[in-house]
Amino acid sequence: MSWEYHVEMRPAFAWDCPECGTRNFHAGEQATAEEVAEIEVDADEVSNTGAYVWMPEDVTCVACGSTYRTVHWGEEEEDE
Repeated sequence: MSWEYHVEMRPAFAWDCPECGTRNFHAGEQATAEEVAEIEVDADEVSNTGAYVWMPEDVTCVACGSTYRTVHWGEEEEDE
């Protein structure tokens, strides 16, 4: 095993497509310094890296092309 190179790990979101079952990954959009300054964050939620990311509003499966709205993990989908 070579340790010559390192890779940078970035926050991302994983989800399983309800249509075809494919596991998908989506890189989060990094928040700007101005956006972070506007967020009221509890001490327990402070990032140890200083990086905050936004969850995408919708995602598309790489395998079947189905598109879905997103909800935070553990939250129920809101009715429109």
